[in-house]
Amino acid sequence: QPGEEGCRGAYAMTRKGLVDGSDYFLAMHIGGGVPSGVFGLNTLGYLCTTKFDATFTGKPAHAAGAPHEGHNALLAAATAALGLHGIAPHAQGDMRVNVGVLNAGTGRNVIAGSALLKAETRGETQEISDYVYNRAQEILKGAAAMYETQVEIKKMGEGTTASGDAGLIDKV
Repeated sequence: QPGEEGCRGAYAMTRKGLVDGSDYFLAMHIGGGVPSGVFGLNTLGYLCTTKFDATFTGKPAHAAGAPHEGHNALLAAATAALGLHGIAPHAQGDMRVNVGVLNAGTGRNVIAGSALLKAETRGETQEISDYVYNRAQEILKGAAAMYETQVEIKKMGEGTTASGDAGLIDKV
């Protein structure tokens, strides 16, 4: 499946009809703690995921000459990044949050007028995935409000869980 980490591949493949009429679909994931040379079969599910970008827009200003005129997008994004990693665990299963990219600022003496945060949330079930993604949106909006900035959240991809069919695993 091309682009599976960005949640693009399977959607594009099904839209083009590449798996129409299939009776079975076998997939393989390389890694996952399975030793080299071993092929593991299981019925375990995969974590649901949502990938998103958050663009913070503030107001640049000179950090020494007019700091009171600025609204710091970098600090809003940094606050959001820390807040995202503080989301309370869900009692009914595994969840994950990761901020993988944070870009902001134009100079050391300029209050950052914009910032880009790229992140993902994951959950063991769709309910847990929705919980962590919804909490993430609240945190992003709250961090933006703290620094009098705006935030635009753009969902970049998502995928639900999948589990193996025990009967097909027995055949394989």
